[in-house]
Amino acid sequence: MAETIEGMAEYAGCMALKQLSPDHYRQVIQNNINILAELAPFFFDIRKMSYYTGSMLCLALSETDTSFYHEIGKESLSLFELISREVPLKYTSIQPSPILVRMLEENHRQKEDILSSFLHTNPNYTSVQASICGYDPMNMWKLGDYLFCSHFVLLECDSGTEKFLKGPVALLVSDSCNHQIKGYFQKK
Repeated sequence: MAETIEGMAEYAGCMALKQLSPDHYRQVIQNNINILAELAPFFFDIRKMSYYTGSMLCLALSETDTSFYHEIGKESLSLFELISREVPLKYTSIQPSPILVRMLEENHRQKEDILSSFLHTNPNYTSVQASICGYDPMNMWKLGDYLFCSHFVLLECDSGTEKFLKGPVALLVSDSCNHQIKGYFQKK
């Protein structure tokens, strides 16, 4: 969904820039291409990458006259779901890049280390039935049954009250839904 929101907003900005300064527009597009072509440190940060992948996807769709129009706030489908109505899907088998596999493994290891170190500090555990209603997506990730929030998260408890948790906090997610919480660990 991030490509739908951030990517389309970035695309709209690029289209305005194209009208105001075609030279600067070409520089921005080339920069986006360069970022997507290299293995940036934030390659696995889906939220950050969505600015680039989403805007370039919209640009490619626009260049090929593929409609992705929808009314903002009235569409629940992601950009991919919207365009898959128009573009027939064709699946191909692509061998994973050994470099990307190593980067992904290192990214996973770093998250395991962060979560393990946090849990080894013996944080307090609070059992609660709640839904996530506010969060910082740039500083939140999932690993196994945990959602780790390094800065903050806002929960809406089943009682109807809201609970603001300052990070770091590790949420224990429900088996059935990633935004339903069974409890959380927070430093004392």
